[in-house]
Amino acid sequence: MYIQGKMRRFALQNKAFEYIKDKDTSFIDDSSIGYYLAKRILEDDYLHIVVITNSLAVAAILSNSQKYYFIYDYRANWWKNFHQL
Repeated sequence: MYIQGKMRRFALQNKAFEYIKDKDTSFIDDSSIGYYLAKRILEDDYLHIVVITNSLAVAAILSNSQKYYFIYDYRANWWKNFHQL
């Protein structure tokens, strides 16, 4: 059962990644699929995108990249530039 769930998340993450193109803006939510999608984005050296997220895990994964990311805190209703190189 656990392996089936993990395989399903992996398949969904790969399908979502197919829709992300260079110079896109994408929202990644605070979910397990969002977590795996962020890891997949980090593996791609040529993809430069803006990510808007409400997930600290996603922000932490992407903070070590050379891309430009934002984090949105929906509870406090503010935008913050999270990482820019």
